[in-house]
Parts: sequence; C-alpha cells; structure tokens
Amino acid sequence: MFPLRKSNRIANIVVDDYVIRIIENKGHDLESIRMLAERPLEPGLIEHGKIVDDIGFYEFMKNLVKECGIKSCDVRFNVPNSLVIMRQVEFPEELEGEAVRDYFLMEIGKTLHLPFEHPTLDIHVNPGQKHGDLQTGTMFAAEEAEVMKYANIFEDCGMRPVAADVQALGVYRYFYYADAVQRDRVYLFLEMNLTSSNISIFHNSRLEFLRFQQLGLAAEDWVSDTTYTKWAHWAYTGDETNLLAMVEDQVSELDRIMNFYRYSQHQGEKKVDELIISGDYPDISGLVTKIQERYDMPVRLLDGVLTPADDEPAAREFIPALGLVLKGGAVHAS
Repeated sequence: MFPLRKSNRIANIVVDDYVIRIIENKGHDLESIRMLAERPLEPGLIEHGKIVDDIGFYEFMKNLVKECGIKSCDVRFNVPNSLVIMRQVEFPEELEGEAVRDYFLMEIGKTLHLPFEHPTLDIHVNPGQKHGDLQTGTMFAAEEAEVMKYANIFEDCGMRPVAADVQALGVYRYFYYADAVQRDRVYLFLEMNLTSSNISIFHNSRLEFLRFQQLGLAAEDWVSDTTYTKWAHWAYTGDETNLLAMVEDQVSELDRIMNFYRYSQHQGEKKVDELIISGDYPDISGLVTKIQERYDMPVRLLDGVLTPADDEPAAREFIPALGLVLKGGAVHAS
C-alpha cells in the first residue's frame, strides 16, 4: 500500500520504538534473502511510532546502512502500527483505480473524518461486494508527514523508498505463504510485542478488523543483551506485577474482540475459528499456553522460516519483515 517509486537489491525495514529489523533480498521471494539484521534503538528516537529525534534517527540509520551494506537499495517499510487507521468504506460503483483515492481525498472533512488533515490513503476494493449502487472497500490512512519522515531519512541515507505497507497485511501475507490457509476460516492474529499489541482478523484473505494498543510498558524498562546470541535477548526490568497484569488483560481482550466481531460486525453469522500468535514478547510460549487454557479453539504460534522446508528457522521477530519480502511476489495475499 501507499506506493512510493525501482534496484534488484531490496531492504525490507521494520521499525519499532525500541528496535529496527532489516532483511535484504533480491526480488519478491524468501529464497532470495541475502541478509538479516537487528539492532536495538536508543530511547528517545522513536516514540509511539513517530520519529521524535530526526537527527538522532538519521545518524543511527546512516551508520546502520553503512554497517549492513544496503546503500543504493530500494526500501520497503512498514508504517508503524500506531500510525495506521483502517475504515470500511463505500464509494460510487463507476469509480476505479486512482479515481477511488481521489474521491476520498475530496471527501476529507465532509463524509470522511480523520484525526489528521493531510493523509496518505490506500483503498482495497472488495471484489463482488456492493451495497446497492455503491462499491465497498477497505481504506488505510496514515498521516502523510509522519510516513514521509521515514521515507526522507531512508533516502537521505542513500536508499530509495519504493513502498510503505500495513504490518498486519504483511504478517498475513507471510502466513498465507508459509501455511495452508483455508479460505472459509476466520483467523485472528495477535502480534504481541514488548510495548504494544496488534490484533487483526482476516476472512477470505480480507482484513476485516484491526486494533492497535499500547500496553503501558515503557520501552526503557526492556533491556537487550546481544553478547551471547545473534538476536537481541530482551529482559524486563520494571514492575513484574504490571507485566503479569498486562498479559492477563491481553488474554481477556481476545474474548471481547471475538464477541464484537461475531455479534456486532456479523450479527452472529460469523465467528473466529483460529488464533495465530506472533511477536517479539520474550515469553510468547507462556502467552500461548494461557490462551490455549482459556479458549476452546485452535491456537498456533507462528514460526519464522525462510522456506516451508527450512531446517534453520528465522527468528519469529522477523515475520513482519518476511511479509515485506513477499510483497508483490507470485505467492502473496495482499
């Protein structure tokens, strides 16, 4: 989504408040991956997905680009979850292509109200789904200035931004590639990270629900140790009681969201069939166990692999970046 501009070498970049992860590949498939890299971010560079120290983040990226040898690469990046708004929308059936986006840009402040004045928009049309004389679609919006901050800094570091994506779409795209998706099943994805969670619900490869939540855990309360491991090993140094309460809240929140999806969105005619868990939360296996004990339905922990037959799995934390690698390829969902 959010198309921006094309080298054979592509850097797929995922930025969170506390870490940046990069996968370099050539093309649109996991077999072409050349490099994976992960670096913790210093506090105060990114807060709630927004760059708050432009110069500091530029210096960090400039050094990282040199270290990883990704100068002159095209760049795909995820718009941070906290910056993305999703809406189900309707529009005149005669519109298509760029005319759909132009229509909604004209409707801002009239029938379309967003919490920012200058958005960048992407609309996914729902094929075959109409409401009277209106087509239906899914609209993604983000504040243009915040998205362009990332794009401009990547460009200032010698790379070429070509696409910005919605992370939930990438996670599903990877799931679609790595697993046998059953089109009639409804999948709820819980991505549990150090300071936030992202919940999405897909049916027939269409995103029907999206919710991002800050967990109330400070990024500075998580410390990383890369001394003895390839990837960052995170440990929580804050109040353990708050951490345990947060986990319980997230497990309980799943019930509220599944009920909302079933009864408010679909009047009892559709329900979640399976839960898919991912993220960089350190005790994610314990989280899965709690969810399995609470809910009578299949619960799966999504693994990161470079190919379905790979014996050397990538760290689970790289799944959003793997979704970016697959963007636009022969095997993808969105």
